[in-house]
Parts: sequence; C-alpha cells; structure tokens
Amino acid sequence: MPDLFVYGTLCDHELLENVLGRHVAASEVCPGEFKDHTVHWVQDQNYPVIIPHVGSTAKGHVLTGLSQEDLAKLDYYEGGFGYFTQDVSISTQSGTLSALVYFSDHQDVALGAKWELARWQNVWGPMARSASLEFMSAFGTTPSKNVIPYFNMMQVRAHSRILGQTDPRL
Repeated sequence: MPDLFVYGTLCDHELLENVLGRHVAASEVCPGEFKDHTVHWVQDQNYPVIIPHVGSTAKGHVLTGLSQEDLAKLDYYEGGFGYFTQDVSISTQSGTLSALVYFSDHQDVALGAKWELARWQNVWGPMARSASLEFMSAFGTTPSKNVIPYFNMMQVRAHSRILGQTDPRL
C-alpha cells in the first residue's frame, strides 16, 4: 500500500485515530517534508490547504503501513471536504520516497496565515476530534458527500458536548 503524507489536521494523532477507527503506532508515523509547497489556513476557516510555493517546505508526517480500509476511511473523510490525492516525492530522514498527499480541489480559496498545528489543536482540536467521530460513524453506509451538509451541525453538537463537560454553569 502507498505511504501518505499528511500536513494539517491529520497530524493530530487523536483525530487521525478517530478517522481510522484504530490505534496508530509510533512506528507507523515519521516526519516528512514536501519541498516547494507551503501550508496555510484557509481564510476565516478552521482547516488548512497545501499549495505550491517555490523555496518553501511543508512539514508533516508520513503514514506507513496503511491498509486498503485505512485509505478508504481517509478518502472518505478528506474526500468529503473536497480533497483528493496525488502521488508526490517526500523527503524523510531515510531519503526521498513516493507518497500520496491530499490537495484541495478548491485551490482558488483565499489564504490566511501560515498553518500552525498547535494553534489548531488548542482552539479547534477538541471540537474537530469529537465531530470526526460522528462524521466517521457514517462510513460504509452513507456517501461522504451526503454527510457533509450536516457537518456544521456535527461541529455544533461537538462544541456543546465539550461545553457541557467543562462549563460548571451548564
């Protein structure tokens, strides 16, 4: 099976495990770099996009040992949001390898600041992780394009669950 380079929200280990529905061992993940590309927030959104940019390097993780089902789940999740894979060359500590990477089919989006995983994890991570569980519960029964129209409501429910756990006034 092909390796996969992830650069955004899928670098969050808990979100990745939610999407795959299984534990991801440290041996299945290694640092990687995609040369001549950069990662930015999509303006006014809580997710990133990777774009070509000569001289820049997008940092992320290479996922190895993925099964066909793993790839189907990742395609379900990312494809629902308009992302598709392309085969690219990624630099790792062990050398250059061929890997898939998700690109947005909306490359004309307005870009925000450079992507910061830690910022996303602190601000959006808890809600996104919770919403991902609901989203992935439809895998195998409902096409992701039919689930996407309900994703904003999934996020609202996730946010409400988090508030209910942390706000003593609720």
